[in-house]
Formats: sequence, C-alpha cells, structure tokens
Amino acid sequence: MLLLNILLWILKFIGIVLLVILGIVLLVVCLLLFVPIRYNINVQYKGEVKVTARITYLLHALRVRFEMVGKESSTDIRALWFKLSGKDDKQQNKRIEEQRTDTDSILQQDLQPGLPIKSEPKMQSETDVHRTKDRQPEKRNPKSEKKDKKNKNFHTKDKSGGIMESVKSVVAMLKENRSVLSFLMRQLKVLLRHILPGSHVINLKLGLDDPALLGELLGAAAVVRAATNLVINITPVWDEKVLEADCGFKGRILLGKLIFIALRVYFNKDVKKIIHILKN
Repeated sequence: MLLLNILLWILKFIGIVLLVILGIVLLVVCLLLFVPIRYNINVQYKGEVKVTARITYLLHALRVRFEMVGKESSTDIRALWFKLSGKDDKQQNKRIEEQRTDTDSILQQDLQPGLPIKSEPKMQSETDVHRTKDRQPEKRNPKSEKKDKKNKNFHTKDKSGGIMESVKSVVAMLKENRSVLSFLMRQLKVLLRHILPGSHVINLKLGLDDPALLGELLGAAAVVRAATNLVINITPVWDEKVLEADCGFKGRILLGKLIFIALRVYFNKDVKKIIHILKN
C-alpha cells in the first residue's frame, strides 16, 4: 500500500506539473495571437525631416522607440526594465566624423607641394616580351565566331520563348480561374485594412509663388479627402513660399489575424491547384 500511495503521489505531481506547463504554453500562445502590437508614427518637416516611431506590446512590457532627425538616428529597445539595445547612432556618426577630420588633417600635413616625379621609360627585357606575346589573345577564325554567335542567339531565344510561354500560361490560367483572383484580392484588401493605421492626421502648411496653383491644390485636396476619407488639413499661406508638415499615424496589428488570413489562402483548394500547376 505504501508503494502504491507513493506511485499515485508521484503521478499526481507529474500531472500537476504537466498541466502548469500546458497552461503557460497556452497563455503565451494567446498573448502572441490576440494581444495587439500598437504603433505610433509621427513625421514632421520644418526645414529638415524628423521621424519618431514607437512600437509597444503587452501593456508597454516590450517597447521600441526609433527617432531620426535629418541624417542622425537612434533606436531604443526595452523589455520591462531591461534595456536590450539602445546604442545611439548619433554618437557613432560623431565618432565617424571625428575620425574623418583626423585623417584629413593627417593627410594635409603629410602632403607637401612639389613637382610631380616623372618615371623614366623602362626597357623591356626578352622575358617580358615573351610574356606579353603569351598573354595576347589568340586570333579566332571568323567561322568559329559566327558559330558562337549563333549558339548564343539560340540559347537566348529559348530562354525568352520559355519565359513568354510561362507568362501566357499564367495569364490564361488566371482568366479561367477568375474566382481565385477575386478571392486573393479580397484577402489582400482585408490584410491592408488591418495593417494600415486606424487613425491619422495630416497637417500641412503650404505657400506657393502662384496663388492660382495653390487654390487648385486646395480643391484637389478636398476632393481626395472626400473620396478616400483621409484627414488632410491644409493651412494656405498666400504671401510667401512655405512648406511645413506634421503627420501622425496610429494603428495596431494582431498576429492571429495575419495567421488566419495566411491559413485561409493556403488551404483554399483553387489556390492549391494553381500552385501545383505553377510548380509543374
């Protein structure tokens, strides 16, 4: 009885450990699939381009920050309180510029004004003459050159003809299976809807030399805004030539949604048929 109780206790312990591991795995999978990755991008232009991008995941447990001002950029990746990578590219750029200035100063110190040294013509020895003769390409007969040209043209025609035939077969296959093409286009629209930012604001301060052209641009922007639902705010400046921009984009991405779209496309029978035909 004692041995049986010990075995039951060991099995119970192993079962509890397996259930805990299974629960942790399910929790991690659910977090990866159903917790969104949020991004926030801000672009400004006032004489120079300034870009700031933030990506956060799991209530800011994992966060990435990217900043670029002109040609200088910096990245910062953090997980909880730990800094994974955050070496500023600004410092690296400064070091590179300092090294370049140091090398330029050294070269300027080393170089002294003087006359160029003229090298005297060297006499070729008999061995050099023989070497140059050996290196000279052998003369080919015109018949052999014509044969080579014909063979090259034949191979290029075969390749181009094969490519054209494959393109024609793909176009004919898509015409026959228009339902597959419409299915793929629908899935692409769903994917773009999910990835593209959910909220955005585009603020422009625009001034041109020609007031008539500026008025036409304002009318075109109003038409684009009405047709595409883009939030475009333009403040016109009629007195001077100005171009300033301040754009903000926010969105989120679910990995589960992306995997669902990919599996829907992969397990479609018509898509599998087309892939099989293309492989063969």
